[in-house]
Amino acid sequence: MVKGETDHYQFICEAVCQGVMDISGETGVPLGFGLLTVETLSQAVARSSNDRHNKGAEAAHALLAQVALARRWNVKWGAK
Repeated sequence: MVKGETDHYQFICEAVCQGVMDISGETGVPLGFGLLTVETLSQAVARSSNDRHNKGAEAAHALLAQVALARRWNVKWGAK
């Protein structure tokens, strides 16, 4: 999300994070996500380019590493 001149940016970022956390708490399933919080479109492009600085790819790799570890430890997820 690109920051504008209003507080809308802060409210949306907080709501997205809270919503993901709520879903995880309600389902008992851990969730991973990445949210770009940038001030300019050029920052967003730089952080999502097809190179080693891609923050979406970093988030996906972190999530896959956690899934692999959970499988190794035989962790079961689901509703409480």
